[in-house]
Amino acid sequence: MWPFRKKVEQQPRPDIRWHIEKARTYVANGGKEPPAPQPAQETPAPRTPAPGTRFSFSGAGFEDEEIQLRSYITQARRKESFNESVLNSMREQKLTPKEFYTRAGFDRKLFSALKNGGPGYQPSRNTAIRCCFALQLTLYRAEELLKLAGYALSDRTTSDLLIRYCLENGIWDLFDVDTLMDAFGQEILFK
Repeated sequence: MWPFRKKVEQQPRPDIRWHIEKARTYVANGGKEPPAPQPAQETPAPRTPAPGTRFSFSGAGFEDEEIQLRSYITQARRKESFNESVLNSMREQKLTPKEFYTRAGFDRKLFSALKNGGPGYQPSRNTAIRCCFALQLTLYRAEELLKLAGYALSDRTTSDLLIRYCLENGIWDLFDVDTLMDAFGQEILFK
């Protein structure tokens, strides 16, 4: 058991009780504010080949799409990998490896796998989420990091809505996140 872990059965701090109530509303609304009425807008029809013709990038009018697609693939391959992004964020925040893996609740073996895994390293979803909290990322940056690992936060599951809520409200403490998860009957992240 990690020295910073407290039991979830302990009474939560008073400010966490407020977050629990606020999170109930957040989860009930699906993580979104009620939408304001918007005027109807006409959507343009998608560009498609003429009926009866096969779609081909070499056909007339589709050369631009082929160039754009090739450019997109090239740019996507240039992005940094998950572990490179984590290590770069650690450098930017001037976090030592020990500070990082203590915040994330990792042991040195898991941190070493993350650090030396190379571009093909595939973390578990829980590991990727714990990295987001250890790096104290904003929701936008956390979603980008999770995307690099091949994951996303859903707005349909309670646990993902609670994770979103914590990231949006700057709740990065492991005990506080687990307290919220436990209050909603969800599996805690930091075992």
